Amino acid sequence: MIYSPESLEMLKRRVRSSLTDKRFSHTIGVEMAAIHIGGFIMPTRIDELRAAALLHDIAKELSRAEQVRLARVYNASFSEDGVSDAVLHSFAAPGAVMEQFSSFASPDVLDAICHHTLGKEDMSLFSEIIFVSDFVEEGREYEACRAALLYLLDALDQASSAEEYEAALHRAAIMTIDSTLSSLKRRGKEPMAETLLTKKALEAKI
Repeated sequence: MIYSPESLEMLKRRVRSSLTDKRFSHTIGVEMAAIHIGGFIMPTRIDELRAAALLHDIAKELSRAEQVRLARVYNASFSEDGVSDAVLHSFAAPGAVMEQFSSFASPDVLDAICHHTLGKEDMSLFSEIIFVSDFVEEGREYEACRAALLYLLDALDQASSAEEYEAALHRAAIMTIDSTLSSLKRRGKEPMAETLLTKKALEAKI
């Protein structure tokens, strides 16, 4: 699957027409973050990371019923039980890409956008870059987002090996999850199992 500058610009225009100004601004922020992080960790796959970033929220503004339908396009056994509105769009995004943007539907892109909110226990580096980019993009104004971004930028600049780059990414991902867990606790909500398994798996890598 080939991702050219021209095809990515076309994709960006199509995504722009599907999102509100605020959501598109966030999407571009995620793209910029993925380019920066990917430059250290996956420099040969920047264009594919850009595609995943541009598509990660493509189902965000659809109705819940349509999101459920699309989630089942990607995973026929998907169940919406216990899945909040804040998370559902990630499960729906791969189905939307398969139906509307099939030329960008590589396995890694589909996996990354599916798991960009909760993560998963065996998350690939490609998916982890999108997971972290969604949290640290520069448009995020929350203190925890800014702290994770500043940590990651500094850690990547200080690192000098692939192992150190990856460890920095893992720690930023854990910061992302810890922020989510703290937010859920304040609101009296329980985290989904995938989030806890993701954190445990990441901690085992560093």
